[in-house]
Amino acid sequence: MAKAKKKTTVKDMEKGRPVKEAQYITTGNTIRDLMLGGGEGMGYKVGKAYNVVAWSSVGKTFIEVQSIVGNYYALGKKFVWNYDDGESGFSFDSKKMFNMDTPFIDENTLRSRTVEDLYNNIRAFGDRKKKDQIGLYILDSLDGITSQDMLDRGDSRYDKYKEGKDFTDGTMAMAKPKYLSGEFFPSIMAVLAQKDIVLVIISQLRDNVGAGKYEKQSTRAGGKALDFYCHSIEELKFSDKTEMEDEKSGLRSGVSIHSINSKSKTARPMRKANMVLDYSIGIDDIAGNIDFLYDLRTPLGKLRGTKAEANKLVWNKDSEDKYTRNELCDYVYDNELEAELQKRVVDKWEDIEKRLVNRRKPRF
Repeated sequence: MAKAKKKTTVKDMEKGRPVKEAQYITTGNTIRDLMLGGGEGMGYKVGKAYNVVAWSSVGKTFIEVQSIVGNYYALGKKFVWNYDDGESGFSFDSKKMFNMDTPFIDENTLRSRTVEDLYNNIRAFGDRKKKDQIGLYILDSLDGITSQDMLDRGDSRYDKYKEGKDFTDGTMAMAKPKYLSGEFFPSIMAVLAQKDIVLVIISQLRDNVGAGKYEKQSTRAGGKALDFYCHSIEELKFSDKTEMEDEKSGLRSGVSIHSINSKSKTARPMRKANMVLDYSIGIDDIAGNIDFLYDLRTPLGKLRGTKAEANKLVWNKDSEDKYTRNELCDYVYDNELEAELQKRVVDKWEDIEKRLVNRRKPRF
């Protein structure tokens, strides 16, 4: 009987031994898979950290829930997750929305109050998952947790208050980014690689108060550590809030989201993705793929209304049937053509990438 192949560890990597083959898990959205994969794979690279950044209410939580759902159905028992709800605002119903038998958050879910808790929880998550499982750990969000130093500072402030004294200790505002850069990331990256975990950290954008005219007008918590250690940093924004709006009531059934991979440890940085978020079903992969395949969106993600509604989208070249955007979405869904649609999207993406490669030989 052949022996099981020994798993490559970080220590083996340090000795110069061959590393194990790279693994990827889906983001739950085809275009995001292509964007974040960077030509090396599709989706999140296992063993790496990712940062998703946006203003409040853009759909960050919806997007990461979609990642859980996609892998839940694609990998089955080979996939486990932990949705660390640092903001204590999670309200998604997995059974109602996605027909899942397991809730996104239950009594066994690990929750972080501080960045120190986060470190321990990721390690605990890695220890309790099985060796053949891939884990997805999502923190929502880094802004929702503090540091132990800040908690201790709060206790000291309250003690002084009870004594009727002023609290004059200096600020500890840099405690969280200092811990992230000095202790958290240098240690946790090896854990992610050893335990086959993808770490996704959600960050809230906020106004960069006091920024000059030529400085960045927004910022996020965590300091420079996220820029240095994360495999990719993805920035999200609304491309159209009114795209799925009912004309009579003014109520929205969804929005479109524009994403840019502003930092990537691949040869394909600054790639973009457009997603359709339907509040009733989550990320509509069919609609997003059709938009890309038929060039139905502008570079900034706005839907080209006249082109999308025109009765001229052709699915089968051997047929005279033509569709509007919504009709074609229904046609693909009703005839279970999602896999074929995804293949066409991947082929088109790679054709574009080939055109971007410089034909000249390297100088050195």
